[in-house]
Amino acid sequence: MVRLAWLGAVLAACTGAAAGAGCTEEITWDQSSWWQDPNTYPPMAAGDAYVLVTNSGDDTLTWLDLDTLEVVFAEPIGRLPPEREGVHHGAAAKDGSAYFVGLTNILHGRAAGNSLPDGTGRVDVSFGKVRCRFLGEIRAGDEVEVLIRPENISVSLSSPDVVENAWQAAVDQVTFLGECQDCNVKIQDESLRIRVHPALELKPGQKVYLETNPHRCSAILSQ
Repeated sequence: MVRLAWLGAVLAACTGAAAGAGCTEEITWDQSSWWQDPNTYPPMAAGDAYVLVTNSGDDTLTWLDLDTLEVVFAEPIGRLPPEREGVHHGAAAKDGSAYFVGLTNILHGRAAGNSLPDGTGRVDVSFGKVRCRFLGEIRAGDEVEVLIRPENISVSLSSPDVVENAWQAAVDQVTFLGECQDCNVKIQDESLRIRVHPALELKPGQKVYLETNPHRCSAILSQ
C-alpha cells in the first residue's frame, strides 16, 4: 500500500505540473503486479525442517534437509554478483516463517603478527594494514580473511584524527534505500560495501575517508 500511495503521489504531481512544466509521459501501474522473486523454491509442508548455510564464496544460501543433511535447494543472495562481500551469518524468526541474512566485506590477507594483549592483531591486506579481533588460533604469517560489516564502517568527508584503520576511498556506486545509502567504494583496487546516512549525499567519483573500530571487525583463518 505504501508503494502504491507513493506512485500515486508521483502521478498526481506529474498531472498537476503538466500544463506548466510540460510533463507528458504517461505512467501506468498495474495494481495486481508485485515484485517478482526469481527463485523457484522446493515444495514445503508443515513440520518440514531445514538447516540454512551461508556461502560467502559464491553469495548463495543453501538449504539442507535437517534429517539427512542433503542439499535440497540453493539460492542467490543480494543484488550484486560474487565479489569482496558475501553472505555472513543468519537468523530465523522464532515461528520459523522467515529468515534473515547479513552481508559482510571479506578481505583476504596475512597476519602481520601474533595477537595483541587486547585480542586484536594486524593483518596485511591489499591496501595496507587492518587491525581487528583475532578469532581462533591465528599466528604471524597465517592466511586469514578479515570480516567488516558495512554498517561498521564510518564515513567522513575529512581526514579522521587516527592513524590506524583509516583509509581514503573513492565512491563507485550509490543506491538510495530511504533510511540509508547503500554504496560501493574503492580503496585502490579493493571494493568495499558501506551504508551511510542519506544526509551525507555521496556521489560516484567522490573522495571519502573510511574508519572502522578494531573491535568491530574480525579475522578468521582462511579455509
